[in-house]
Amino acid sequence: MPGGEAIINIITAKGRKLGTNGVATLGAGPDSTGATTPASTSTTVPPLSMCSVASTARKTRCTAPPVPFVAWGEGVELRESGREVRHAQNNSAKLRFGYALSKNSSAGVLLKGAFSNRDRDLQNLARLSNNVLLAASQVTTEGAAQFLSPSVNVYYKTKLDTAGRTLSLNADYLAYRKNWRNDYTTQALDGNLQETGPADQLRDNSPARNVGALGFGRLRPAPGQRPPGGRQMPGLRVAHDRHPKQGGAEIGPHGPQDERRLRGGRGKLPEQRQPEKEGGKKSQHVASQIPVSRWLFRCR
Repeated sequence: MPGGEAIINIITAKGRKLGTNGVATLGAGPDSTGATTPASTSTTVPPLSMCSVASTARKTRCTAPPVPFVAWGEGVELRESGREVRHAQNNSAKLRFGYALSKNSSAGVLLKGAFSNRDRDLQNLARLSNNVLLAASQVTTEGAAQFLSPSVNVYYKTKLDTAGRTLSLNADYLAYRKNWRNDYTTQALDGNLQETGPADQLRDNSPARNVGALGFGRLRPAPGQRPPGGRQMPGLRVAHDRHPKQGGAEIGPHGPQDERRLRGGRGKLPEQRQPEKEGGKKSQHVASQIPVSRWLFRCR
């Protein structure tokens, strides 16, 4: 990381049954700053055991052209400048509990998750002048993206006999969510940098990517036994919501709806819906669009 960094390692307690440690990293530079703070703990108090790990990382970056763009022509000067600020934060955590039910049996749960958030703020200003400022225009872009992926595992394990045969039961849940957006605003300014009219706005939202899966299974490895079996129920939920704006007001939906289905772990390409035809020509009417949500589960 530019500008140097400092690393701090803290160990509060450590032993065969209890341990805690953490690391903090800080850095700063001419155009970026960041911080990383991972930490972990582990505790064993029979018949209970616990382990946790957490980490977070943050970074900010600012960029601007060192020299603005300038163009001349017939006594008129066009000068353009801009500035961009980006923020990124990544978080992850894991927590595991184990419990010894008896000498031969144990059960536990494992929780994991990750969350990332990114955003940016971009501004561009163009000035048209002839010794004095004649007009200007400013374009502002605001964007953001989020990613979320939690998962849960519950297990039970027992020893069947002295030969070492074991029986293991598991239940799993997994989810994934992703979305992003970009908002564009264009302003026309006069020589006094005052707005000459309503700003043009365009909102561009991505289709949602929400995936959920739930399953359970059994495992009994032993000679002559049936192969492992289980049940899996994958599901996919997709929502499309994209509404551009102009002049500060929505001008209607834009773009086709997408539906994607997950059947037994296999995806299907989206279906593009064409507008209805009237008299051999495409209709200018666009039906009202609402977010589409659909879950499909299949056991196997």
